[in-house]
Amino acid sequence: MCHTKLKQQDISQVIQIYQDRLGNELSREAALQGLTMIANNHKGQAKNSVTEVIPLSNLHNFLPSFFDLLKKSQRQLNLYTLECLEAFTRRYSNQFSGQIGQLQSELSKLIDDQDVQRTTLALQVATNVISAYPKNKDKHQEVLHKAALVSGTEL
Repeated sequence: MCHTKLKQQDISQVIQIYQDRLGNELSREAALQGLTMIANNHKGQAKNSVTEVIPLSNLHNFLPSFFDLLKKSQRQLNLYTLECLEAFTRRYSNQFSGQIGQLQSELSKLIDDQDVQRTTLALQVATNVISAYPKNKDKHQEVLHKAALVSGTEL
C-alpha cells in the first residue's frame, strides 16, 4: 500500500488517490481504513509495537474532508474518520499546529453521552492534540469542558 522505502513523490501520489477516494461514497470507508493503516504502519507487527513513520506531508489538508464526514449521520463512517484522525494526530501531530482550534471545536461536538465509542475516539484525538500542544490551553478549553460534563465530574 504505502511503504517507508517509496520516494516522497510516490507517497504523495498514493495519498492524493486516498484524498480523491474520500469524496466517493462507495470508497470513502475503505480510503479511511487505508489511511489509518498507512499512518499506523504496523507492517504485520503487533499494534502496540513502534514502527518507522512513513514520511507523509500536508495531512492538515484532509481536515475539511474529515470534518464533512463527521457531520454525516452514518455512525460507522464517523468511527472510521475518528480512527484515522487518531492515527494522524498520534503519529503526525506536528502537522496540525495551525488547526488546533478548529480540530478541538469539531471534536467537542462529538463528545456526548449518546455514543460512548464515538466519544472515546474523539477524546483520544483531543488528548493527542493536547499532548502535542500543551501551551495552547485556551484552544483546549471547549473539549476539556465537554469531557468533564460527560464524565460527570462537573455538574
